[in-house]
Amino acid sequence: GVQTCALPICAVNVYANADVTAGTGDAIFVQTSGGDVYVSTQAGRTLRSTLGDGIEVQTTGARDIHVESRAAIDADPGIILNAAGSGNILLNSMGVVTADNGGIVLTANSGYVNLTVSNTVEGDDDNNGTGNAIYARSVTGQVTVVTTAAGDIVGDNASGIVALTTGAGANGVSITQQGQIGAAGAAMDQDGIRARLNSAGSTGDIVIDSQAAIFAGNVGILAVNQGSGDIQITTNAAGDVTAAGDGILAAAYGGGDADVTIVADGTVTAGGHGIYAYVNGGSGLITISANDVVAAGSTGIRATNFGTGGIVINQAATGDITGSALYGVFARASGGSVTVHNNGDIGTAGDAVSVDGVYALLTGGSGAITVDGVGAIF
Repeated sequence: GVQTCALPICAVNVYANADVTAGTGDAIFVQTSGGDVYVSTQAGRTLRSTLGDGIEVQTTGARDIHVESRAAIDADPGIILNAAGSGNILLNSMGVVTADNGGIVLTANSGYVNLTVSNTVEGDDDNNGTGNAIYARSVTGQVTVVTTAAGDIVGDNASGIVALTTGAGANGVSITQQGQIGAAGAAMDQDGIRARLNSAGSTGDIVIDSQAAIFAGNVGILAVNQGSGDIQITTNAAGDVTAAGDGILAAAYGGGDADVTIVADGTVTAGGHGIYAYVNGGSGLITISANDVVAAGSTGIRATNFGTGGIVINQAATGDITGSALYGVFARASGGSVTVHNNGDIGTAGDAVSVDGVYALLTGGSGAITVDGVGAIF
């Protein structure tokens, strides 16, 4: 296809305004230790490679990568960008991406990764279980992923969106999902959204805003923070989650004052726990608000806090928990207070939960246990 290699002080600009077809190589390949890289492809065109990538860019040093991808891509992977030094990655993916071993694969070292997707992506077209639709990682920088309403993740994929950082200082992970992930009968093989912050010394947050449906073969939305930053997960009324494992799982392991906040306005249907929040220690508070139906094979809403911050669970009048669950609400804290506002029904007269409707336990501290509300429990 198109290959370029920059001199030490030269920027690289690539404009692809025609179809590009490659056999075993990449449709577009750029490698430089010199200047920044800018790649633009034209809408209505196609980049195709049988055994290579659609667009591949590699930089070292303080060299940024900026790609405006408008052409359709059919390759293996689709788009792969690697800033090995301190450079940043900015990608606007506006064309259809169909790939065998990763739809969009972005890796930075200390720079940020900023991705916007506004057309469909498929990352595992050959269905061999190895390709995520979107994989975005920075070793220490901020990772931001946005899919617009037209940015659906379709077909076969290992996971839908995977966003990772080790995090330096307050750098974290931010995901805004407006495009649907999977479909009924075409769920992700693994997770719908997976976000991780892997440094115990980081103060960065994980923020996930889900505004469209998710279908997952494992966890619908998974967020793990090893640092002392917060986890915030919000699903709106259109953000229904259907998962074979847990529906929404958020775990904060770093201690400190890391809060875990989950607001689920969409239906959650899960083979495991419907909504599960975990804090390993410190003074962080768990807050869960369930405003629509939760159907789970294990626990409808589960919260475990081994720190001193306590638990607040708000089950709205519209937030019924079906009788498929073992427990309706399970809340266990080592300190602080445990509060459960049970205003939605748990089970029905003909389909009761198997064990307890609400189980609340406080193992330490001087806090109180409060369970109230008008929801019926069966």
